[in-house]
Amino acid sequence: MRITSLVLTFLCIIGSLCSTAQTAIKHPLLPINADSIYFMDFFWYGKQEEADKQLANADLSHITDPWKIKKVSASKTKKMIKEWERTLPLLNLAGDLQDSVPNLGRTIQLFRQSYQLHLLTGHAKYIDIAERILANSLLRQWSASSNPQYRNEVALLLKGLDQMVYSVSGEDIYINMYARSNAHIKNEHINVFLQSFNSAPWQNETAITFVTNLDPINITDVDSINLFQKQITFLNHTALDTCQATLHLRIPSWASGSFDLPYYSTTKPKDKIRIAINGVTLTKPEIRDGYIIIRRRWAPYDVVSIRMPSPILRITDQRMPSQVALQRGPLLYCFQPADTTLQSNQDTTQQTNPYSSLRINPTQPIKHAFNRTYRAVVLSGSLKGDTGSVPFYALPYFKSQKKSQVFLSTE
Repeated sequence: MRITSLVLTFLCIIGSLCSTAQTAIKHPLLPINADSIYFMDFFWYGKQEEADKQLANADLSHITDPWKIKKVSASKTKKMIKEWERTLPLLNLAGDLQDSVPNLGRTIQLFRQSYQLHLLTGHAKYIDIAERILANSLLRQWSASSNPQYRNEVALLLKGLDQMVYSVSGEDIYINMYARSNAHIKNEHINVFLQSFNSAPWQNETAITFVTNLDPINITDVDSINLFQKQITFLNHTALDTCQATLHLRIPSWASGSFDLPYYSTTKPKDKIRIAINGVTLTKPEIRDGYIIIRRRWAPYDVVSIRMPSPILRITDQRMPSQVALQRGPLLYCFQPADTTLQSNQDTTQQTNPYSSLRINPTQPIKHAFNRTYRAVVLSGSLKGDTGSVPFYALPYFKSQKKSQVFLSTE
């Protein structure tokens, strides 16, 4: 009897070890193939269309696919991490390198390095930096650059942006960007469809539904949906009973207040990140490597609701403690010249510094509202001047004018 008990105990230990081995996350993570995602994000879709037009007649023979995955050894990964960490203090809030004039080639390289380190490590901090570079520096430099090779590299990057949204390892699904999309995620462990709704970066509430097929979201581009569905007809997309899968939901640095760059800091948002499954809020979710982790067996039409706080962050630089910058969601904002209004996009490049005598009140409320003229959420408030208050507007960095300013004095 005692021998039997020892045998059973031994088998339980072996079974536990095997189970642990099966659930261990393998690196590198794998992105979801672009043809397995139908991407219809409000913010990025128009930019992907613009990238398609640019690439229609472009010579791409000497351009490397920015999403190409490289095989890297463990020792090489450590070297990449050290190099990345040495570069981080050189970045400004827009993701530009401060040691030189913004260089689109170096910016693209840093974006690719950050993205690859996410795949190699599974840590969200690399996506935080990649998102900062993408949403601010790359978009602005892409519009201004006269270098056709770099412009085409950014266009290819935008065209394949779908691959940044999800990554996978076994039954572990990483949600890296909250974007409106349909995705089919299949490997030897899982076979699921995810349908994601949101309006990021303007509003940061997301609903991710496990569905049994890819019924299209109600949009007009029917031909594109049909093409996407034809591409995956060889896969079973009608039967999803239940599926064991682990979701890793990224906690963006701008939502947690854990700032992703050295020297810079901001206050913690008052509102907490809220996660609910089928309407039931998770009270103490597991968090690791910058992701909220949800392990469960999923059933058809289970819904994960994600509410990310996106307050207007007032960011300070310890090297310039008397100045402040503004950020909302992943987007850095620029103060527009004092005489710029939303009805007039006049050129102010001939002015001297229009902010020399203006200061921002560090406690005064700042409003935000979507503006149709700029097709963006615009911030507004008032600045202190020598003769009284002056209204200001702030636009996303990638849309702002050359004479706009990121930091403003508080004294």
